[in-house]
Amino acid sequence: MIATYGAWAVAFVIGAALGVLYFMLLWFSVRALARRTWTFPFHVVAFFLQSLIRIGVILGGLFAAILSGASAGEMVLAMIGFVAARLVITSVMRPQDREGV
Repeated sequence: MIATYGAWAVAFVIGAALGVLYFMLLWFSVRALARRTWTFPFHVVAFFLQSLIRIGVILGGLFAAILSGASAGEMVLAMIGFVAARLVITSVMRPQDREGV
């Protein structure tokens, strides 16, 4: 039973790590779109390539979980870790209300 809890904890942490990586890459992609120095076609191509990288990260994690024989419960916990990472990141990165601005 202890081994099961350990596997669940590892699944949650891996899901959270994938979530942090995914949202960090998304943040960099959106920041790159806001750059004024880039020309129009480069914006579209760069965002598309960065989207493929983000999708590859998630599909790579899913593929690794399937190859390692992860149970459905471990995959659900990884998904919960991914969502938890999103909630933490959005609460930390949310702009604070500023008076007079």
